[in-house]
Amino acid sequence: MKIAFDTTTAAFAQKTGTGVYCEELVKAYQSRFCDDQITHSYRITRWFKGGKYLLPLSENAQRSVLLDPVTYFNGYSFEIFHGLNTRLPLMGGCKKIATVHDLFSIFGQFSDSRFIEDQSKKLKLMINRADHIIVPATFTKNQLVEKMGLSAERISVVGEGVRQVYLQSKLDNTFQNELREKSLNIINKKFKILKPYILFVGTLEKRKNILGLIKVFEKLNAKLSNNCPDLVLVGSEGFGFEEIKKTIESSAVKSKIKRLGFVNEAELSGLYRGCSTFVFLSHEEGYGIPVIEAMACGASVLTSNTTSLPEVGGGYTWLVDPLDVDHIVIKLVEILSQSEAVIQQVKRGQAYASGLTWTKVAEDTRRVYEKILQKSI
Repeated sequence: MKIAFDTTTAAFAQKTGTGVYCEELVKAYQSRFCDDQITHSYRITRWFKGGKYLLPLSENAQRSVLLDPVTYFNGYSFEIFHGLNTRLPLMGGCKKIATVHDLFSIFGQFSDSRFIEDQSKKLKLMINRADHIIVPATFTKNQLVEKMGLSAERISVVGEGVRQVYLQSKLDNTFQNELREKSLNIINKKFKILKPYILFVGTLEKRKNILGLIKVFEKLNAKLSNNCPDLVLVGSEGFGFEEIKKTIESSAVKSKIKRLGFVNEAELSGLYRGCSTFVFLSHEEGYGIPVIEAMACGASVLTSNTTSLPEVGGGYTWLVDPLDVDHIVIKLVEILSQSEAVIQQVKRGQAYASGLTWTKVAEDTRRVYEKILQKSI
């Protein structure tokens, strides 16, 4: 099969969820389907700006530049062109598939009007060009059907995966305890985090409900006092960060809130394994990769009961209304107790998340390609 991927979102040093998806899917696909002829395509501005971050090529892979509409005829060299982050170029000859990660840039509450207008145009243009659309969760599929009027037959749900650094083959208690202790030692030395901690991973922005998380942490601290873990925030700054920063600086428990910024995979895996619990109270998510990464590392996960998050957790997370601060505090106290029921739930969640590999994502994606090509025969 001849496949071209738009790999533009991978050409960044610090990758967000879409960049991780792009990088991991392409790497897994190249490894699993090594006989296919694969092209990595990059939009021309990112080709130059992110040149040193271009994805490594397999034996049967090559690179090309995307410059719409100049590269229209390139499509006749492929059977499938897959846009990995919503956008599709004007391209002839091949079947065109796009992955839509979420619709919050259009229908969410946390984007400005100019951004919404720009993203709406790009989405409508992509829909007109696409033969098929892939989404990571049923929630987004339903949005496309209900809000954009698409036929459900034009959309396939393919979940996302856990990177290898977060996966462990052994799930027995001794191994997990040793791994946790090793992780804590590394975290203590690297980040000077000496107390137990609650962890958040993601862009520090309004949509992720960081302000709500701080309120929860303040109430939890009042309830548990000296027994309350610290709060560790991992991620780069995003939309609305200035308000978040001011809220932290004015908080009575600001000394217990640690901002680490962007960390590498090895450091993040240690943070996941060493945390007392992982909390992800986002208002809106198209998927939520940090949830399954934390689960794979053996962390308990408390997350929102909204949008895609209940689906992503597979029934093994603790779900809460992200606006109900008092109830969230009650649930956190329950999880931090480390009762036998909590421990067993965590084990089931880890087993579930460990099966969500990027190889599986590549195989599921390949089945979509085969289905679309079969329809065109």
